[in-house]
Amino acid sequence: MAVFKRGRIWYIDLLYYRGRRIRKSLGVTCKWLAEQIEAELKAKLVKGEFLGIFEEKTILFEEAVKIYLGYSQTHKSISAYERKISKFRVLLAHFPGKYLHEITTKDIEVFISKRKERVKPAAINRELTIFICLINLFSGEILKKILYNRLNY
Repeated sequence: MAVFKRGRIWYIDLLYYRGRRIRKSLGVTCKWLAEQIEAELKAKLVKGEFLGIFEEKTILFEEAVKIYLGYSQTHKSISAYERKISKFRVLLAHFPGKYLHEITTKDIEVFISKRKERVKPAAINRELTIFICLINLFSGEILKKILYNRLNY
């Protein structure tokens, strides 16, 4: 059973969804109610209704870069921010009009093979490092905070 209790509150520990394990507080103290909520969540997962929590966020790569650079401008030094801008120019030229979740390993391999013709491997590694930082920002807690602040102000 995927329902368990911590203190007085019941939690769920559901199946994996696209590489993620779903653990969540239900905020209830009654086991029967917790089991009902779990059954409802499982049914919605099967139907494809994800309660707005697990829906893929469709964000353009260009918009993601703008958000990342805004974050970087406030949290990094000026020189680091300027380096990121120059690296993102290269990435934006290669991934125009793509959604962030549409970028695949094959796309990145094509990017690497095209860049090998012009620059050294160290430059490619720096560009990929910036790309990985962007992906980490949008998969972690920082994105939730940014979006939360954006909605509340």
